[in-house]
Amino acid sequence: MRSVLLYVLVGWLIHGAVLAPQSFAQEADREPHLRLAPLNDDSRAALRADAPGGPHAFATAREVNEPLADLLAWESQGTASRIGRGYVTSPGAETLNLGFRDLDLPAGARLVVSHPDGTQERGPYPAETANGALFTPVIANETVQITVVVPANAAPLRGRLVHVGHGWNPPERAFDAVRPQAAGACNIDTACAQADDWGAAASSVARLTYVRNDVQFSCSGALINTTEGPVATYVLTAQHCVDAQAQAETAVFYWNYEHPDCRPPGSTESGSTSSADPFSQTSTGATVRASIGTGAITGGPDITLLEVEEPLSPAFDLHFSGWTRADTAPEASTTIHHPGGFAKRISFDNDPATITGYATDAEGDATHLRIEAWDAGTTEPGSSGAPLLNPDQRITGVLSGGLAACGVNEPDWYGRLARAWDGPAPSERLRDWLDPAGTGAPTTDRVRQGAHINPPPAVNALTVADTESRSARVAWTAPTYSSSAPVQRYRVRVDTEPIDDADDFATARSLLAPVPVEPGTEHTLRIDNLWPETPYYVAIQTENAAGRSTLTALDAPVELPDRVAPATIDNLRIAELRPEAVTLAWTAPGDDDMRGTAATYDLRYAEQPIESPSDFARATPVNPSPQPDTAGTAERITLTDVPKGTPLYFGLEAADNAGNASPVARTTRNATLIDDARQVEGPMPNPATEAARLQITVREAQTLRIRLYDTLGRAVGQPLDAEVPALEAQRIALPVGELASGTYFVRVEGAEFQMTQRLVVVR
Repeated sequence: MRSVLLYVLVGWLIHGAVLAPQSFAQEADREPHLRLAPLNDDSRAALRADAPGGPHAFATAREVNEPLADLLAWESQGTASRIGRGYVTSPGAETLNLGFRDLDLPAGARLVVSHPDGTQERGPYPAETANGALFTPVIANETVQITVVVPANAAPLRGRLVHVGHGWNPPERAFDAVRPQAAGACNIDTACAQADDWGAAASSVARLTYVRNDVQFSCSGALINTTEGPVATYVLTAQHCVDAQAQAETAVFYWNYEHPDCRPPGSTESGSTSSADPFSQTSTGATVRASIGTGAITGGPDITLLEVEEPLSPAFDLHFSGWTRADTAPEASTTIHHPGGFAKRISFDNDPATITGYATDAEGDATHLRIEAWDAGTTEPGSSGAPLLNPDQRITGVLSGGLAACGVNEPDWYGRLARAWDGPAPSERLRDWLDPAGTGAPTTDRVRQGAHINPPPAVNALTVADTESRSARVAWTAPTYSSSAPVQRYRVRVDTEPIDDADDFATARSLLAPVPVEPGTEHTLRIDNLWPETPYYVAIQTENAAGRSTLTALDAPVELPDRVAPATIDNLRIAELRPEAVTLAWTAPGDDDMRGTAATYDLRYAEQPIESPSDFARATPVNPSPQPDTAGTAERITLTDVPKGTPLYFGLEAADNAGNASPVARTTRNATLIDDARQVEGPMPNPATEAARLQITVREAQTLRIRLYDTLGRAVGQPLDAEVPALEAQRIALPVGELASGTYFVRVEGAEFQMTQRLVVVR
């Protein structure tokens, strides 16, 4: 299964209380509570000065390693479900974020992260979502509550808390580590009149956060179209923001994060934040598709293409921006960005850009577009990765950095799309991703989310590849596509009832599916925990970036041949002994392991211990043998028609209708049924040379003492002085190996008897 990291970023929005304890003060003391040591304020000092135009640091990621299950205390919610709650505190934090890895919620579970009083609720996230990379917006408190609800019979919860992100500033400035105000006052809201013609382009721009080492940063990015339409949720950003999968898997994208009204540029209001800032539409996790640059901004275009893992909700109503790879500079430029990680802003330059190297006015390696100065608006730390759009509203570059700021007419530099188009491999160029069919088109236009997007194609050749005793392996071929959006993810489910439609699919057991690969490639998936002779229906849903899906089901159910034997019979034992009968007891196995009811028992006895299958085969069957009961049932049988006066050992085997047999269970004690008060056999052999033994059985439990004497009455050995049970033959070894030749006497003393036996030793 892939690495899972959940970041709970503390934020502005307040929601209604759900699943909240009645009293946080009481619950936080009673429930499991991970309390970290206070964070040294000096630890963030070096992070407070952002590089001009660079990423924007706003939180310290604190490393922990706590199993999620250990952080929760559980209680039942009726008979259908259980709820677990726990708390995490980082003292002095204005905001928190949590990170989980190896998160695997059982089917039917859901996870919620919230303020301890139940407000600022993020979620609930169902098992299907939480079993991938999942991030939630910020929660404004030094303590957060984790709540998990699972079905009553759910599998164990898996996953580890590995990060606690400690935010440095109050929620109204949660992403501002430098300035006492929010974004600069000269910035222009996308709700202002200057931006009226740019609303669709603005909807493609996202604020994205990610973790690098022990710090959380904020940058900007934009959804980008392809020549085949939005075949995947591609986001273009700067390489110096995200250059590796280690950061991409921690990414969270914030859509439509913009002020609803125009705050007059230059006003105090424009230079501050507001509770009106929307901050609720997010997507989580990403995969790096291409990273183009040197890792140092200079010497390359400094561009990364990400594919967002979580499908976009249709409610977001976003646009995928068009692009141009023309080898020319735009006559005028517009950039849309999230300065300081705050609400979306727009900036305009009415002059032609120039082609230069980074941080220079010379053409040099021609990796960047230079904006001499913004005529309206500006950029700031956190704007990195923002798109540069030409007058046709097509992306032509990505912000690397610069010197611009409110009141400072200095240049910015944008990595050129044209310089990122070609490269030595798909992971180092854009053309494979933005022109997947290889059309050679120099431009694309913007397209609205979901517009003209067909459902993805169904998988090809879904078959059962092979089966084992408790599992089956299904195989299919990754589908090809033309104009429809290709497969972004698979969802695979199995049920014992037919999966005919989306409703059936939604209630079936979810499996961890592989990541889609190139069309025509074969996928295989092993489905475990199946039982024989039970029909299992398997279906695969393909899903594209627009959230549309296509369902494919196996033509016939999977039905495993019965290769599963009944379980080893647990705790076979002699439960009761009487002179006339022996009672055996055990726990019933199932037909398949501990499931169902076995078909038959084979109960046998022998006069020697049953230690191997061959011993069992030679033993005498009990006729009739008992009939099995349901797995887990306590069973007993009382036997009277068995030989008396001889030690009996018992073995029991269960079998199913397919002929699968359990391992043989056996008794470790013997049962020796006698009518007299005692039965003594031996000494044997007599005469003896190296060894001799005495076998004695008593009807009532008592202490037995056995001594060995020579003819002069001297004690030469005491092989037994102990309590012995009733009706169980005791085989006592007599120590004759060191004795000289001659006659000896074996003296046996019980509770109500004494007897002496003669023994001859011959050398």
